[in-house]
Amino acid sequence: MDIPKRLRGVKGVVFIGKDHFGDSSCLSSPTRWEKCSDYEDCTIDMFLGKEGNDYCLHPEETTPSQQDYCLIWWRMREAYEVPHIAAVFIPHGISCKSVWGIPLNPGEPLSLTWERYPNLTKAVKRTHEEAEREFNVQAFHCHDFFHAFRVSNWAEQIAPDPETARKAGVAGLLHNDDRILQVNLRLGFAGKVPEKLRVQMMNGWLDAEPVGTFLPEERAEIIDAVLKHSNRNGPNDSLVLITLMDADRLVNLEADCIIRNGQYFGNSLRVVDPVYLLDDPKATFRDPRSILRTMPERFDWEKEGGFVGLRLPKAREFAKRRFAFWRLFIQETIEQIKESGAVPFPDFES
Repeated sequence: MDIPKRLRGVKGVVFIGKDHFGDSSCLSSPTRWEKCSDYEDCTIDMFLGKEGNDYCLHPEETTPSQQDYCLIWWRMREAYEVPHIAAVFIPHGISCKSVWGIPLNPGEPLSLTWERYPNLTKAVKRTHEEAEREFNVQAFHCHDFFHAFRVSNWAEQIAPDPETARKAGVAGLLHNDDRILQVNLRLGFAGKVPEKLRVQMMNGWLDAEPVGTFLPEERAEIIDAVLKHSNRNGPNDSLVLITLMDADRLVNLEADCIIRNGQYFGNSLRVVDPVYLLDDPKATFRDPRSILRTMPERFDWEKEGGFVGLRLPKAREFAKRRFAFWRLFIQETIEQIKESGAVPFPDFES
């Protein structure tokens, strides 16, 4: 049988399926387990089989601590698209619920990244807090831990499949790396951070979880997504990258980001251009010339396809209410200014 790609070559993992053995007799007979371990470089630390209608663990072959790392069976068929899975062996010391977020009982919701990877989450949060104290800042060019946490949660919700959700959720937690380093290195919000330092920071965070939690190819895919998430949409973007980009855009469309725009630009931009409002002919994405003028730029994300549009169906659906609120805010802001009689703005020099 085909072993799912992310588990190939992992010591301690064995899949057993009826299609491989012709029957499932080894699932209920410990004396047949030897036959079940004929994959190279694998060891049997735990057995999870099916007898009748009940899933069971064989305690005579496992320690109490090993039994705690169990029950990956639920939603396995959905998660890995291997319909003939009948049982799973997993590595000793790896918590399946922690690593894959597999619920223990039918109907139990999948856990989020911070629950699945608590050590990683604490490490990322700690890095934010240490830098905040050292440099006396509350956010890194508006990217605080709360932002990363929200992007991670959105990635879990909008991803097209459980595996993408798991990896994109991790990428969401990591994706403030460049912002933190911009502050640490005093580069400014447009400063280019050396990729080597970014990868080093992300690997340090991932290493907070037990050895073997993230396979090398997973690590590479997650880090690659974070490194590229500020790029324009590309035809070769991975699902993890697409999910991260859409999750980041969703968070950047939420109502509090209107306030964040003011924090981001500080005194470098006026709030409203009293002459042009939104129509300054010299305004660009890089030089919006007012904070209010920064808001319509995000409506490009509403367009399906293109360089910056949201791509995942769930992301596009969740974004509708957010786009509507931003339009309402812009409209109400301009209408209130006009009610005051301040627009049209007089030419005091003529």
